[in-house]
Amino acid sequence: MKLFKIAKQYKINLEQRPVPTEADLARVVGGRLRTMLETKLRGRDKLQIERMQRFRDMAAQLAADEDEDGLAVLAMLLDDHYQETLHAPAPLPQMPAEEERERDHRREAEAPRRDGERRDSGRRDVGRKWKK
Repeated sequence: MKLFKIAKQYKINLEQRPVPTEADLARVVGGRLRTMLETKLRGRDKLQIERMQRFRDMAAQLAADEDEDGLAVLAMLLDDHYQETLHAPAPLPQMPAEEERERDHRREAEAPRRDGERRDSGRRDVGRKWKK
């Protein structure tokens, strides 16, 4: 195969590893999801914590439900949260206010006017032909 040829050419040691099982994947995804949820819980304010307390008994009932419907509901909620978090776009870094104003000013200066010409950025000689 081409991969082995490239590995030999560049002296790369390839190792063969077993494919992870469903249990391995579930453990990794579960740990990741729990970490995300705990992080979100630590960021809650007092009002959100107070509202959340209303659902503690219901969560305990769902977890203890013997006909598996409760577990299915909890699993559905966890999966929905994981998928929304996984596929959400990464948050953009916040720009300091001064850089943001400067960027907006540059955009405005470079934007074409309604008549199709560019703004002259304050210079009087832009667009004029010089007389000889």
